[in-house]
Amino acid sequence: MLNRESIPKYFGLNGTLIFGIAVAALSSEVRSNLAQNAILFVVLFAALQIPILAQFKILENSKKLQWDWDNEIDDVDVCSIKMRDGLPSDDESTEEVYNEWFSRSIAISDEEYQAIVGRGNFIRVAEVDCLKKGNIIKLVRGYYAIFPLSKITFEKLCDGVLKEKNLKSEDVLDFDDPEAKILYICEILSSKKYNTTSNLMLDLRSNILKKLKNNPNIEFIGTWPYTKFGKDRVDRIKMKPVGRKRLKHYFWEHQFYAISAQSYRNAKK
Repeated sequence: MLNRESIPKYFGLNGTLIFGIAVAALSSEVRSNLAQNAILFVVLFAALQIPILAQFKILENSKKLQWDWDNEIDDVDVCSIKMRDGLPSDDESTEEVYNEWFSRSIAISDEEYQAIVGRGNFIRVAEVDCLKKGNIIKLVRGYYAIFPLSKITFEKLCDGVLKEKNLKSEDVLDFDDPEAKILYICEILSSKKYNTTSNLMLDLRSNILKKLKNNPNIEFIGTWPYTKFGKDRVDRIKMKPVGRKRLKHYFWEHQFYAISAQSYRNAKK
């Protein structure tokens, strides 16, 4: 969809292309005369651009385009972004973000997910404050989840015995549980409507470092990067592949990765 910034560029580019095509279609003799007469060249160029700019002005004032701009609050009227702990009331919003990227068939069941969120601060959300017609509205436009797992549960994930979508609330331990040895990064998702990736990644690192400091029982950070972005991140901090290689999950073939708590503390941001 066109927006305020792209429309002048869009029509200006097309006007220039039309001018170029028109000049190319002229005979070599006429092109030679144009090249020798700078004033005629400028007049011809302006004559082609004026209708294009007029068309832009008409579109700018059209009700339909104005309606689209008014509703693209995520792109136009963002006031601030803040990270906070997820709440059970955020479930609908996080599900909406998830559905922008993936099928619900590969997600943890709603019942189990709500039970996990209701137990503690396993979810962090990126809340965007937007200004619309003088009113501030709050929208969740991204989130991530980190689950403390036992070594046995994580090994089952790595070996394909347990699928991520089949995780239950009982598999996700409390952060200070002595059996919780793995911080499993389950999801990092930004809405396509407004990019909160940088906010999510900065908060994720500071949150994990805080969890490691407060919970010496945690020995490793693990994840399953099933997107190119995720794979780039694990490569950046030098996470090591674990479990079966090229494990097939949900039609994708990807590797589980892990890094020791100490190595994570020393890793690049």
